[in-house]
Amino acid sequence: MGGLRTATGGTWVDTRATFEWNSRTRIFSLYVPPAGTAGLMVLLHGHGDTVADTARAFEATAAADSEGILVAVPEASSTGSWDDGEDPVSVDDVGFLDALVERILTRFPAVPPSK
Repeated sequence: MGGLRTATGGTWVDTRATFEWNSRTRIFSLYVPPAGTAGLMVLLHGHGDTVADTARAFEATAAADSEGILVAVPEASSTGSWDDGEDPVSVDDVGFLDALVERILTRFPAVPPSK
């Protein structure tokens, strides 16, 4: 998916992109629609699912293109499931998701499409 254009002109600009957060390397994919960035949709995969399978299952690019929104598909921690960070030994995925949204919206500010 990385850097690949879709039939509608959108692009998976980051596939298996990484950044360090809370002493862990975290992974996500990001889709940018061909025109405008009116918002951001974050798709969370189910336990044992993959980022690519989740993006396909939800037809993320079609929705993104029609609504002009970015699509982020993050990967859960190494356990394959999402953790809230309440348990001292668990991963704080809630904090990761907050940091991911901030990172993406800094790079691609949401701008409503012109009418």
